[in-house]
Amino acid sequence: THPIELSPTLTVGMILLGNTMTLLNYDSDTQRHRVRASDGKCKVWGKPAKIIRAKYKTADGKTHNSILSASGYNGLCRHFHYVPDIVNLFLYCSPSGFSH
Repeated sequence: THPIELSPTLTVGMILLGNTMTLLNYDSDTQRHRVRASDGKCKVWGKPAKIIRAKYKTADGKTHNSILSASGYNGLCRHFHYVPDIVNLFLYCSPSGFSH
């Protein structure tokens, strides 16, 4: 075995960062769902939501419409919700160390 001991400070820091990332993920998803549910007629971070109306075609040839949020977290980067997920994955795996 290769025991790894994390200091209490590092442990608490990792837990706090992980919880913050989880909250950011939920908030990002909530923003996106609110924009779609209101057809873009809502405010995001105190400003009117910016949207992109997109059309796409499925394999069966049918055309569909979608609303993409271009404000709030999704205005910072497309698929923002992946950022907290990736940070959390790192936090879950890093206590096992990097030397094995």
